[in-house]
Amino acid sequence: MARVDILISSKGTTSESDLENSPGNGGQSPTGGSGNTKLMAKSVAAMQLAKAGWGAIKSTFNFAKSNYGNFTGDYIGQQKIDNAFSVATGLVSLGGTVATGAMAGGWVGAAVGLVVGVVNIGVESVQNSINYDLEISKANALANFNSQRIGAILTSGNR
Repeated sequence: MARVDILISSKGTTSESDLENSPGNGGQSPTGGSGNTKLMAKSVAAMQLAKAGWGAIKSTFNFAKSNYGNFTGDYIGQQKIDNAFSVATGLVSLGGTVATGAMAGGWVGAAVGLVVGVVNIGVESVQNSINYDLEISKANALANFNSQRIGAILTSGNR
């Protein structure tokens, strides 16, 4: 929050030098001394610009990452990319859980946070594996159904 000092003078007019030397202003001019206000405004604008740029880069990367299989036809590669990012996200989450546990309960809290984080990663991995196996089973069943529906010729020559 910005600090504003108001100087009431009996002289009738107040110069910038009067404000610089007033006791409540810390010896700074009302413009912030050597351009501090302008510098702060520029840095805030630069931070907002950098944040918007980073958001655009992240959005583009996430779009490309999630559509890699659609662009290249390499759906197995897509699954590997998704698994790698899932593991990385889990490790970052694990670090945050351990840090939160450490702040809450010292080394005992960190140990509890580590156990909770590892269990969470294990449960997510098992769930992802089960879902992936179910997707493969569904795709195989659909392929078999379509094969029988169109009357595919078997290796023995029968239909």
